[in-house]
Amino acid sequence: MASQSYADLRRALDDPRTDPRLVFHHARELSGAFVRNEHLLGLLPPDAPQVMIAGFERAGAAGVGDAYLELAALYVTGGTWQSPLLPQDDDRAIDLYRRAVAGGVDEAPFLLSRAIYRADRAELAHDAWRRAKAFQVTHADRLDALVHAAYLLQAGFGVPENQDAAGDFFAEAAGRGSADGAFELSLRAHQGLGAPQDDQEGLRWTRRAAELGSARASYNLGAAYATGRYGLVRDAEESLRWYLHAAEQDHGLAAFTAGVMLLTGDGGLRPDPQRAARLLGDADYLLGDGVVEMRLGAMGLERPRP
Repeated sequence: MASQSYADLRRALDDPRTDPRLVFHHARELSGAFVRNEHLLGLLPPDAPQVMIAGFERAGAAGVGDAYLELAALYVTGGTWQSPLLPQDDDRAIDLYRRAVAGGVDEAPFLLSRAIYRADRAELAHDAWRRAKAFQVTHADRLDALVHAAYLLQAGFGVPENQDAAGDFFAEAAGRGSADGAFELSLRAHQGLGAPQDDQEGLRWTRRAAELGSARASYNLGAAYATGRYGLVRDAEESLRWYLHAAEQDHGLAAFTAGVMLLTGDGGLRPDPQRAARLLGDADYLLGDGVVEMRLGAMGLERPRP
């Protein structure tokens, strides 16, 4: 039996009178079916990806600009979560974002700039900076836009490199509660970027970023406590706490590391095979098939039974 979301979209596409907003709704529902792994359960026919793409394209062409954003995001990643629905295609994504810009979608200039930067399209760098700066000015409340502009300044992408300005932007974002801004300040301090290298300043920003919700910072803080880096006293309990904090935010390597710590009783921890099994199962999902088994094998470990 085919998924209801697939059947709904097929019916909508078969009728040229269907409201394009309804087509868009059904295309999003079908995209969600892939996230729910319905394709692995045999609920989605082989042509489901093409049907979904057709739905987004039809809705976008009919004036539903957000459909272009949804489809572009799929081309950026090559599909939905753990579902390779289509090949990663930065050129296609950039084209779709441009269509959304032409359609007046408010978010589109920012997303276009970010796609150009992530694809490292140097010939479009000036356009990326122009759009990023304009969006950041008109959306002063958007901390992600401020951080993105800082990335461009830091890299000299479409604008002369300016480490001082980049640092100021990151600091402003961090001061207003941006976990990403705080995390970038931690990296800059550890690397000596824009200022003399200062591990204690880096550690301070790592902790702040973790407190603000950065999974990457939580993982780094867990690693620092595990190894005694940056002058910290090695503390397995504190290390596990931060690894678990990152794992709760879907950081796959943190889930794996926490699982191994509880499996082996690392650093004097009390072994907990059942909890370790759950964490390694989470890591399976987050890291992809085979990664956990490969890493466990390299360490000479066997997966515990749930």
